[in-house]
Amino acid sequence: MGSEMCIRDRYTKVKRNDHRWRNQLKSAHIKFYNEFGNHKNANKVLLKAAKHQFEDKEYTESYSSSSILVNKKNIDRKTYASAILIHAHSAFELEKYMLAEGAYNDAIKVADNKLKPSLKEKAAASAYLFAKSQINSNPKLAVSELSRVGTTYKGTSVANTASFDAAGLLMKQNDNSRAEAILVKLKGSQAAKGKGYDEKNLHEKLAYIYLNNKQYNKAANEFVYIYNREKNVAKKREILLSIADLYKKAGNRSQALKMQKEYVKVYKSPLSDYVNTLDEIATYYKDNRNLKLERTYLIEIVDISKKYKQLPSEVKHYIAKANLRFAYFEYQVFARAKLHRPLKKTLKNKIKLMKKVLKKYDDVINIGDFELTSEATYNIANTYYVLSKDILGSQRPKGLSDDEYEQYTIILEDQAYPFEDKSIEIHKKNLSLTQKGGMNKWVT
Repeated sequence: MGSEMCIRDRYTKVKRNDHRWRNQLKSAHIKFYNEFGNHKNANKVLLKAAKHQFEDKEYTESYSSSSILVNKKNIDRKTYASAILIHAHSAFELEKYMLAEGAYNDAIKVADNKLKPSLKEKAAASAYLFAKSQINSNPKLAVSELSRVGTTYKGTSVANTASFDAAGLLMKQNDNSRAEAILVKLKGSQAAKGKGYDEKNLHEKLAYIYLNNKQYNKAANEFVYIYNREKNVAKKREILLSIADLYKKAGNRSQALKMQKEYVKVYKSPLSDYVNTLDEIATYYKDNRNLKLERTYLIEIVDISKKYKQLPSEVKHYIAKANLRFAYFEYQVFARAKLHRPLKKTLKNKIKLMKKVLKKYDDVINIGDFELTSEATYNIANTYYVLSKDILGSQRPKGLSDDEYEQYTIILEDQAYPFEDKSIEIHKKNLSLTQKGGMNKWVT
């Protein structure tokens, strides 16, 4: 008896996998329903036919058979629940996505609680695919439908993708304000993190919108996120420079400084960008009268000349500029030094300080940058002139008679005029640069 049961089961299994037998079975079910539609088992027989049709990927047929059942008024709940599922699945396979969405939502109403989440996912997928199918023919409808999926089917795997795609379409339609609202909402949703879209691309889209609207601070904030997740070293370097520039455009100089400090810490090449960034940091501290930190970054610029034998002209320019600033520091010390009795001692110190100034200006001139060389030459001439004036205006000894005072003044003039003559000579030399085609405020 056991062997007979085994043979019978195997025979039944073979018959069920036989294509001709299955077709005959489906035909028999359909024929029974058509001839005995009022029979108490008619609906169940048609349901079996619909199941076989769907299993055999005859979606048009399974859709038709299930349609009959789901539209009947007197069908029992269990049969209807099975029929509406076949109906929804068949519509989905036939790419009748609007019909599939409706059918899945109807199925949810009669489904077990365990099944409802997966049916909601299918309904959301149907609505999403319908929206995507409209992108080329009716982009406005596509946006509307994608937005609907994002709100109606919140929590499904496709909801965030739909919202993200809607924002992308809106951007193509130049409706950046609506796109921004969607993207900001997605970005702010903790549940959305890493689900359904490329988060880096979301920040790139927002950055594009903010740049287009000249909202540079917001754009920079988005690029910070992009920078932190970028793997390519060259791209990271370019992004970091862009962030600093955007913060500067926004007037957020403190944030720009933070990015620039990060840049010079991490990226030492190319030298032109590195030294330019050092110069901007130094300038920031100069503007904020923080001479200590300004000097720190100026030293880094000047030290570049010690590390490389050959440098591009742009880098040399910044080195010369830094040396010019150091010359200014030395000049301030020189200018503050007063000449008083005993004159011989204080004049000796003053000349010593002047030599330090001249050495720094020579460092500028030796680099050969016309603009800065002409400024340095002008300042050298001015330094000699200041020394000359200081000597003439220096403190006289007490108790001098008028004749003695006059004689003392002549002695001072003898010491001062050579420096004044030197100043005039250097100014003439600077003016000669105009004959070589050079022209700026330092030589005119």
